[in-house]
Formats: sequence, structure tokens, C-alpha cells
Amino acid sequence: TLDCSNKPSCSAALSYNGLTVSLQDTAVLSDPDDANLAKAFVEITGGCLSTDSFSTATAVAGILMDNGTPCVATFTGSASVADYQTMLRGVQLTLATGTSFERIVKITVNDGVDNSTSMSRYYYALDNLPIPTIVSTTAPETSGGTITITGTNFGPASPNLVTKVQLGMSECTSITVTEAYTKLTCTAPAGTGQDIAVVVTVGDKKSTPYASFKYQNPTVSSITSVPTAGGAVTITGTNFGPAGSAALSASAGGSIVVAGKACTSGTVSVAHTKITCTQLEGTGGGKDVTVTVSTLSSGTTGNGKFSYELPTISTKSLGSFLGYTTTFTGSNFGLLDTALTVTITPSAGGASFACSSAKTTKAHTEFQCTMPAASLTSGANTNDLTKLYDVKVVCDLSLIHI
Repeated sequence: TLDCSNKPSCSAALSYNGLTVSLQDTAVLSDPDDANLAKAFVEITGGCLSTDSFSTATAVAGILMDNGTPCVATFTGSASVADYQTMLRGVQLTLATGTSFERIVKITVNDGVDNSTSMSRYYYALDNLPIPTIVSTTAPETSGGTITITGTNFGPASPNLVTKVQLGMSECTSITVTEAYTKLTCTAPAGTGQDIAVVVTVGDKKSTPYASFKYQNPTVSSITSVPTAGGAVTITGTNFGPAGSAALSASAGGSIVVAGKACTSGTVSVAHTKITCTQLEGTGGGKDVTVTVSTLSSGTTGNGKFSYELPTISTKSLGSFLGYTTTFTGSNFGLLDTALTVTITPSAGGASFACSSAKTTKAHTEFQCTMPAASLTSGANTNDLTKLYDVKVVCDLSLIHI
């Protein structure tokens, strides 16, 4: 019986540097029926090259080795179980140089009548490993997470011969070969950007840098409104990167554009999901928002999602039989000299009429327009100057009724 309970186990694979390996230096032999054994066979059953060779580091009297047949070593001679155990623990395999790095070796002993159970094991010579290559990588969220790398020559699933996966200046951890030789997964750290070089190291062989790794693009789901005078806005979305302003800076290829204007002092206030910035004055609704994080753009995800606050009117004006210029005060009327559309409608119903030539006379807080003479306007009441009217102000795409 070949007992493989001692480390290393028979079912495990072994990777090693150098081209010579001791096959089973902890093997345990036993035979309940005989004190002596007659033969032992060591055979490469997978991956053998004709120039592979066996040797023994421990010569034992009475046991002869014959390795004249390629990929097989036969040991013969009647000797004690203990002597055969000593001999097998010293058997070494020297691999030929070249591209083949995997060997499957089977060991069997015989007591002159019966063969033992066989012990098979995989061996991997790291010196013979081929250079790995990378074909593709998946993109994680900026908070990090599991990525998949496909390619060639990543080695078997077990033992895992991948010693390192480098992502730019960071390392990808928890490396697992999920499909022998062609696919692995690992955990990428939080980060931002694209065109990041990836290097997979198998044993001591490094792949050519694969400069196409990227994190996911940011997306914009909502943004708060501000007065037409401008102010702080909060943008909510995904993949904005770690907290801080580094990935949003111009030097890192970052920017925030709201309603066609740069939103300044951008900072990721909640890692990966919220940004605050200062929006310039303006008017209108249904404006686009674009966030660029380390050269990666949110694209059209923020289109039509920003609006300045609606205008409000805080004063009332009296009508007249004569045409005249009237002044309204309030908020969110836009910049100085912003052209407005002002429509007057009887509160109780009736024809509307325009207060013409409307424009802001004080930025954001005041505008003037020219009322028509009541006697010339069908919607006006020429008999009752106490009648109330609704005023609709259109400031770009924003409007309010009072």
C-alpha cells in the first residue's frame, strides 16, 4: 500500500523552481502480507518528453534502477518495505528544457504477487512555463470588485501558478484560475480610469502589459436644482470614484458640465455615488449633465435632468386704460437683460394678452414689460379695474403662473 496521507498528498499537484524535483519525499509504504517488496514502477503518464530522466538521490543495496525506457523507471530486487520506502523518497525527475512544463507521474509497488494501489500526481516546472498572454478583461465598478481576465497560459486551476496580477499601480487580489490555462478571476481595488496596464505573472513569467483595462463609466441618475443665480448642486449616480476631487480634476481628465457650463469645485462627497459642485447662473430646464471621471464620460445618462428653479413673482401690478411699463419683482428671472415672455390671463377666464418687451432689469429679481391699453385689448376689462389676472412668465424653458 502506498500511503499518501503525509504531506504532500498524492492527489495534490506540485509546482517547483528548477527542472529537478523529488517526486514523493514523504511517501509511506506498507504491506500487511510480506516483509519484502520485489518491484517499483515510476512512470510519466502525461506530458513526457523523451529527454526527461529519472534518478535516485538515495541508493539502496539490493534494489536496481532501470531507466532505459523513456518516461519509465523500474526498480527491482527483493528488499524490505522500509528500504523501498527510502529508495522511493529519493527518486527525482529531471525535466527536459523546452515548452512542456506539466507532467503526470504514477508510482506503483509490487510484492512479487500483487501490485499496490497507484499514486498519481501532477508536477509543474515553473522554469518551463510559457509566457502568459491577456486577451480581454472585464470592467469593475469604481468601488472595485471581481473581474475576469481571459487569455492563455495561466496554468491549471490547481495548483494555482498565478503569482500576481498587477493593475497599473495596484494589485488584484484573491486570484483564482476558473478555467485551466484560459480564464482567471481576481478582486480589483477601488479606482477610476481607463487604458490601465494589466500584467499577469505565472510562476516568474510575466505577460506583455495589456493596456486596455478600465473601470466602468459614470452614470447620472439625478441632480438638484439651483436658483438662476447659481449655487451648489448635488449629482447622484454611479462610478464617480473614491471620495475627494482627484478623479474630477482637469489634470486627471475629469470634468462636470451642467447646462453647458462648467460646474466648479467638484468633489465626490459620498464615495462612488454623489458629487457636489457649484453651478453658474443661468436659466431653463431639461438641461444636460455630463460627468467625466478620469477620462470616462457619463455619456447621455444625464441628458435632460437639470433645471434651474422656476421663476416666482412677489409683487402685484394694477392695470390702466392707457398702455404703460410695469415692474415685477420676484426670483429666478435670469441674468440682466434676459428676454422673457409674459402672458396675462383673466383669473376668471377669458382671452389672454401679452405684456410685451419683457426683460430683466435686475439680474434674477426684477423685470419690466409694457402693458397694452385696456381699451385696445379684448382680454382686458375696461369697466372694472379691480379684476384679477394671472401672470405667466416664461424664462427660457422654465415658467410659473401666479
